[in-house]
Amino acid sequence: MATIRDVAKLASVSIATVSHVVNGTRFVEPATSDRVRTAIHELGFEADGIARSLRVRKTSTMALIIPDLTNPFFPELATVIQQEAVRSQYDVVIHSTDVPHGNSEELLGHYLRTIRQKRYDAVIYAETLSATPAVQQLLATGVPVVVIGGTAHPEVDSVYIDDYAAARDVTAWFVAKGHRAIAHISGAAQMSSSEERRRGFLEGLAAAGLPARPDFDVAGTFLRDGGYQAMLQLLACSPRPTAVFAANDLTAIGAILACLDSGLRVPDDIGIVGFDDTMLASTYRPTLTTVYHGQREIGAEVVRLALARIRGEFPEERQKIIVPHRLVERQSA
Repeated sequence: MATIRDVAKLASVSIATVSHVVNGTRFVEPATSDRVRTAIHELGFEADGIARSLRVRKTSTMALIIPDLTNPFFPELATVIQQEAVRSQYDVVIHSTDVPHGNSEELLGHYLRTIRQKRYDAVIYAETLSATPAVQQLLATGVPVVVIGGTAHPEVDSVYIDDYAAARDVTAWFVAKGHRAIAHISGAAQMSSSEERRRGFLEGLAAAGLPARPDFDVAGTFLRDGGYQAMLQLLACSPRPTAVFAANDLTAIGAILACLDSGLRVPDDIGIVGFDDTMLASTYRPTLTTVYHGQREIGAEVVRLALARIRGEFPEERQKIIVPHRLVERQSA
């Protein structure tokens, strides 16, 4: 494999000049810069190889990879992470894998190339589809990785809430309020948060001695439109549910809109509970009863873990941190 020294020799410049051209740290005469870039191209020398050759130890930058910028939960979480990182003089670069539009694998591949160039000191990764292969690819870069949500991975630090317990608590709360016809609109398929919330819902029904009706268990997408269509499907059931647990706040808002468009009142005719407690939950009308997802606690913990890994302060054993959840009661149920 070619080295930075090979590039410098072919271009008839110093190693420092190659570094300045690649990293943009100092002005280099255009003719000289062109020779360096030509040498890099001829030798097939990649920028991550230059980064390794220069032994860049620290960039004071973290990458945050999230699945969807349009879901309010993730921008709110990103804001906390950014605030926490800045306190330690770190910048955060946000990458979205755009899961709802099916671009996850392509975009993640693009971000991985950047991460391999050692432009970040750590990567914070929020669960997307096919999370386990993605974590393995991130680990292969050699950059410290902290995961938000998803299935706990033995080789990375992770921070999450207990989706199963939270969903079971919602179901028990509905039962305590006298509901017996309780339905669920799930999140995106193949995401562990969707699966765990659905499992908690079903086991909550079982604990209350209530049957799990297949027609009351409808697939959603974690998006408002998915919640709207799923709610229309539930309203076509006979008898229809009196309560619905939606997999997230966007789903719940879509479900409420479907009820209103169908001439039903929320919560008088049907109660709806969401998940995440995003800003929308308190500003939408009726205000949304929902599960607080721990944005503030998760954001603080992932930055703390990332910094500790960067500084080598933790033992080899990976950390698994579960932050508390709570049901926030408002007007929708």
